[in-house]
Amino acid sequence: MTHKLVGTACVLALLAAGSSGCASHGRGERAGRAVDRGVDTVDEKADEAGDAIEHGVERGKDKTERAVDELKK
Repeated sequence: MTHKLVGTACVLALLAAGSSGCASHGRGERAGRAVDRGVDTVDEKADEAGDAIEHGVERGKDKTERAVDELKK
């Protein structure tokens, strides 16, 4: 899902850049910067979500191992 968000943000950035012409600080430039900030935010949130998932999997693994150890006693 995060790849889809990043892909969408990239497409929006390309559309903004292509439609803005060559104005250095015009509306297109501002839109492009806003899209860049959006892409950065999505990337950060995706990293955070991935870390949270990884942490959850590790906790689940630890709990499972403890349960198996208890059953072996």
